[in-house]
Amino acid sequence: AAERVLSLAWRKGVRPNQKTFDTMIALAAAAGDLPAA
Repeated sequence: AAERVLSLAWRKGVRPNQKTFDTMIALAAAAGDLPAA
């Protein structure tokens, strides 16, 4: 899920900073989309 959101944002020209990326990964992991890091 996070990868899809990031790739979509990237195509739109958005460059999320590290904090945003970490937050998205944490949310995806909490949602069960990714294994917890």
